[in-house]
Amino acid sequence: MGSMSKSPNILLIHSDQHRYDCLGVNGHPFIETANLDRLAAEGMNFTHAFTPIPLCTPARNCLLHGQWSFQHGNIMNADSEAPAEPPVGLPSFSRQLRDQDYYLAYVGKWHVSTTRGPDAYGFCEFPSHDAYDQWRESQGCPPAEYANGWFGETVSGRTPEQTHLAWCADQTIDYLRKGADHEGGFFIRWDPPEPHLPNIVPEPYASMYPPETIPPWPNFDDPLDGKPIVQRQQLRTWKIDDWTWEDWAPIVGRYLGEISLMDAQIGRVLAALEELGLVDNTLVIYTTDHGDECGSHGMIDKHFVMYDELVRVPLIARWPGRIEPGSRCDSFVSHEIDLATTFCEVAGAPVPETFQGQSLIPLMGGGRNDRQDILSAYHGNQFGLFSQRMVRDRRWKYVWNATAEDELYDLDSDPHELTNRTGDPACAGELTRLRHRLIDWMRQTNDPLCNEWIVTQLSEDLSI
Repeated sequence: MGSMSKSPNILLIHSDQHRYDCLGVNGHPFIETANLDRLAAEGMNFTHAFTPIPLCTPARNCLLHGQWSFQHGNIMNADSEAPAEPPVGLPSFSRQLRDQDYYLAYVGKWHVSTTRGPDAYGFCEFPSHDAYDQWRESQGCPPAEYANGWFGETVSGRTPEQTHLAWCADQTIDYLRKGADHEGGFFIRWDPPEPHLPNIVPEPYASMYPPETIPPWPNFDDPLDGKPIVQRQQLRTWKIDDWTWEDWAPIVGRYLGEISLMDAQIGRVLAALEELGLVDNTLVIYTTDHGDECGSHGMIDKHFVMYDELVRVPLIARWPGRIEPGSRCDSFVSHEIDLATTFCEVAGAPVPETFQGQSLIPLMGGGRNDRQDILSAYHGNQFGLFSQRMVRDRRWKYVWNATAEDELYDLDSDPHELTNRTGDPACAGELTRLRHRLIDWMRQTNDPLCNEWIVTQLSEDLSI
C-alpha cells in the first residue's frame, strides 16, 4: 500500500442537492464544513461551476456520458412522463477507464438507470441495493420514521455511526483499501444521497443549527411579481405558499445539519486516504448534481427555476503536485460534462468523440478557459414538461421559458434574482444580446430545440 501506481488514482465524492453557498469556504457565515474547507485549502475551489441540468438522473447521465441531456436522451427522472434512458453502448468515461485497467468501485445513490446497474458501466464492485438495510437490521437500528414525507420533521433515532452516510463512508474506505494495491490505478466514486430532502438527521446534528439562530435567506420574501406563474403554482402544489420563516427555519437547520454530518464522514474517507499513503497520487473531487432552493424565493427542492441556489454548485479539487494549494478558479465550468472529459485525460484514456466537455486539467494548473458565459437546460419532471434554457455571464442571467415569460436578472444590482428585467427598456440591449448568445449555445451543443421557429423567436425578440 502507498506505492505510486502507474496511473493517477481518482476519488470522486458526488453528493445530491448541495447548494454552493452552504459551505464555509463559499462564504456561509456559520455552517461547519471543516473537512471540505480543508480540501479546498489544500487544492482548488471552482467558484463558477454550474450544472448542465438541475435534475438528479439527467445530471448523473451528463457526467457518465460527457454530454448535454438533450444529446444523451435522459431529460427527466424515472417518475415522469419522459423517463427515457441513454442508449445502450453510448460511450461513458467509466468504460474508458476500465479499458485502461482501472479498478472502479461505486458506493451510494445510483440514480442513473432503472434497468442497468454500475457493472454495465464498467464498475467492478458496488454494494447491493439493499446492503445498507440488511446491515441496519443486523445492528438493531430503528427504522426511519417520517412525520412528513418530504420535510423531514422527525429526528433520526440512529446514532451518526448508524446512518447511511457513515455506512457508505465505511464502504468507500474498504474500496480504497482494495484499490490501493491495484497497479492500474483506481477510480472510486461515492454518491451520498444527502443532503437531498427529507433531512432525517440524528443528534447532535439535528440540533446543531437552532431555528432561532438562522436568519432568512435574502430572497426568502420574493413576491414573484413579473415572474412565470409556474413558480407560484409550485408553492401551491407543495402547500407552502403561506409559510413564514418560522416554518422554514427548522427545515433549513436540518439541511445544514445533514451537510455537517456528511462533511464529518467525508473527513473519515480523506483520513483513510492519508493513512493508506495515497494522497500524493490521488485526484480528489467533491461536487454535487445541483443545488436546492431550501426556502430561497419561498421554494423547496427544484423544478421550473434557474436561480443560482439551484444551478450553481460546489466543485473542489485536490491533486498534490498538480494543483496549487489554496487556489481558486473563476472560469465558467459545466461541471458534469467537463468532469467526464477530465477523468479520461487524467487516466490517459481516449476521450470519446461524443463527449462535449472541456478538460479541467488546464484550469487545475492555473490556466483559464475561453468561456464568457455558461448554459443550463431543463425539460420538466414529475410536474410536467417545461422546456427552459439559461445563459448566465458574470453580470446577467437570461432564462428562456418555452411556455412562460422569459426572465432577465442583473446580478450586479440584484444578486438574489428578485427583479425580472425583461420588460425594462433600459435592459433591452442586454436581452437581445443574451438571446443571440443562447442561439450560439444551442447550435454549439446540437440542441434539438434549435429549430427555425425558436431561432426566429429569439433572434427577432418575439419571446414574451
